Amino acid sequence: MLAGNCIITCWTVFKPSGMAMQQTPSFCVLALTLLLILSPGCTLRTGHLTAISTKDLKTSVRRLNVVRGEDCASLLFGFIPITSTLEPTIERATSNALYQSNANILLDVEISRTIVLIPLVYTEVCEVVEGIAAQIHDRTS
Repeated sequence: MLAGNCIITCWTVFKPSGMAMQQTPSFCVLALTLLLILSPGCTLRTGHLTAISTKDLKTSVRRLNVVRGEDCASLLFGFIPITSTLEPTIERATSNALYQSNANILLDVEISRTIVLIPLVYTEVCEVVEGIAAQIHDRTS
């Protein structure tokens, strides 16, 4: 819809006299192409992890229990925050999971994002971290 409006607007502003509506000038097509290519995007930081690996640990760990941590952000009407954070992070979700068992590492971790949306009324986005809480003892002490 936006692309169609852009072409029509471009056509009405720059239409050479005597041209039929079916003949779209090449500069309008070029302008639309540049608009789409140069449109801004966004990147969101979802967290910072001290360590991450897909390999098995070759060290002794004391496994505790399965834990689940989450960090959520909620908005009313798409712009009124009703939680203390505006953007949930994996870091806070991980800290919440570790806190439950007094652990210092999570094993076999699954990270997911849940979104609850009631259009124009309520939005909730949560980062969810689930894994096995464990303790690794520092060997330097």
